[in-house]
Amino acid sequence: MNERCPTLKVKTKLQNQLIWMIFAAMSIPTLVLGGSMCLMIARLSAPNTTMSPHEVIVGIMGYVAVLFPVSIAALLYWVFRGTNKLVGPIERMTQELDRRMEGQKSGPIVLRPGDQLIPLVDKINVLLEERDNLKKA
Repeated sequence: MNERCPTLKVKTKLQNQLIWMIFAAMSIPTLVLGGSMCLMIARLSAPNTTMSPHEVIVGIMGYVAVLFPVSIAALLYWVFRGTNKLVGPIERMTQELDRRMEGQKSGPIVLRPGDQLIPLVDKINVLLEERDNLKKA
């Protein structure tokens, strides 16, 4: 009988990277907004404050207006770089396999260093090599 691994277990490097991307995409904006709210509440409830509530809120919102878009832009940049290392190899493999099926190209599929799915491409390359050897025989 095939035993399944626990659901909440990270099984691959790719899964780990995707989990961290999702976690960062949720937590960083939450920390920026939550931290701003805590700071605003702390300043508004300070006993010796000389600032009006409006001045405190406007001051905090200035930080939020800068930090929130910067954190979102940084997250988007990081996520695009990470997903390109996944989507790029899939597109490359699809194109390369199409060329081989049409007989236009032979040999192994080559990915960029650092791309995800290199173990999968290595196995596909073994199959392609076996296929080429059968054609030659």
